[in-house]
Amino acid sequence: MRLMVARGVLQPDTIVWTPSFGPTWKAVQETSLAEAVVASAAAPPPPPRMPDRERPPLVEAEARAGLVRRPAAGDDEPTKYASWLAFLPLLFVAAEVTMLLGGSNPYGGSPNLFGLLAAVIVPIVLAWRDSRALSAAGFNPHDCWLTPFVLLTPFGYFWRRAAVTKTSYSYMWIWLGCFVVQVLVVSVLVGAVVVGAESSVGTRPRPF
Repeated sequence: MRLMVARGVLQPDTIVWTPSFGPTWKAVQETSLAEAVVASAAAPPPPPRMPDRERPPLVEAEARAGLVRRPAAGDDEPTKYASWLAFLPLLFVAAEVTMLLGGSNPYGGSPNLFGLLAAVIVPIVLAWRDSRALSAAGFNPHDCWLTPFVLLTPFGYFWRRAAVTKTSYSYMWIWLGCFVVQVLVVSVLVGAVVVGAESSVGTRPRPF
C-alpha cells in the first residue's frame, strides 16, 4: 500500500481498511501511511515527455553520445591535399615544360610509363589523404565513400566531396579551370614540337 501511495494511486483522503482497523474504515492520512503521503508530496514530479518533433535527429544524438566526430564551431576545413589535387594539372604542365627545356620530348616516341603512372596514382593518393583528413576533422562523420570518385576525374571527386561535407564547390571549379589551361598549353607545346621536328627534317642534307 505504501507503494500505491507513493505512486499516487491512493490519495490522502482515500478510504482504506485493514483487519487491524476493526469495523472502521479510515482515510489514508489518518493511518500509518500518512508518512508515505508526505514523502510522495515532497518527491519531484516525473519529467515531461519530449514531443517527437523536438527530439534531436539521429546524427546529433550520435554526436552527443560521442559515437561520431562532428566539426565544432570555428573548425577549419582541411585544405592541404585538396589544394594539391585542384592545382595538379598545372603541376603536370610545369613538369612537361621542364622536360622540354631539358631536351626531352614528353610527347614523342613510346608512351612514358612513369608519366602515365603518375597521372593515375598521384590523384588517387591525394584524394585518399584528403578524405582521411576530412574524416579526422569531423567533416565526414559517417565515412561516406569519397576516394573512388576520383576515378571519374578529380572533378567528380570534388563534386562528391562538397555534397558529403556540405562545403564549397570551389575546388571543383578550380580543378576544371586548371585542366582547361593544361589542355591549351599542351596543345601549344605539341604544335611547337611537331613544327620543330618538321623543320629539322627539312634542313637535313640529302645524300647524293
